Amino acid sequence: MRFKNSIILLLLLTAVAFASCSSSRMSKQQRQAAKMEKQMRKENKKQVDAYLQHHYDIQPESTKKMMKASKKRAKKVNKQRQESFVSRLFRRNRSAGCDGN
Repeated sequence: MRFKNSIILLLLLTAVAFASCSSSRMSKQQRQAAKMEKQMRKENKKQVDAYLQHHYDIQPESTKKMMKASKKRAKKVNKQRQESFVSRLFRRNRSAGCDGN
């Protein structure tokens, strides 16, 4: 009897879990809006990258060297400031969605 009750409880909990995941699906309009937003962000990023490349290209050679050294120094400092691997591994920053997005 206990075994039968535990199986029924397990099946009910599984059904509830699947029902909650399916109710969080996006509608067609929401998917289309998200797709358009993603495309706009991609185009904007491309424009910004093109501007930054143009900005870099018009600089004199001495400034390019200084910019390169500064970028290298910043990368080194930021790498030292980074949290340890173990703390980053076990940090709770995962999304709460059913599909993991």
